[in-house]
Amino acid sequence: MQPAVRTVIVEVGIDESGKFWTAIWPVLAIRSTIERTYSRSAERQGSAGDGSEKFMLAKGWFLESQHCRDALLVCVPESGIAVLPFDDWSLEADNVVRRPVVCNWPESEDEVKLAPTIARLRKTLEKLPPGVYDTTNQE
Repeated sequence: MQPAVRTVIVEVGIDESGKFWTAIWPVLAIRSTIERTYSRSAERQGSAGDGSEKFMLAKGWFLESQHCRDALLVCVPESGIAVLPFDDWSLEADNVVRRPVVCNWPESEDEVKLAPTIARLRKTLEKLPPGVYDTTNQE
């Protein structure tokens, strides 16, 4: 029995010889972390104590900013669990392009259903000039 919806990472890469490769990894979870930055006047003395928000606010600290940082926890057979941040959905790395895909079909249909995504990612890499394999610094 499969879950109602699976999510996978489709990864397409190109090596130095120009050969393409593809990997499909299951997404185990989505991790969301709220990061907060606190500040206070420079005239105030003392530390942040135990770091709890209650303590800091009582000692004159204030919340300056907060944002949510999301990541996909992916099962990579060769190395275990990988954490792939997806700030701005920029899941590109040197010579690799990745995309999360929600799969609302049985795993047995992945080859057919994921083929268009694989083709799009491969076209992204094919646009690179010969000998250039860094997709992060292209203009």
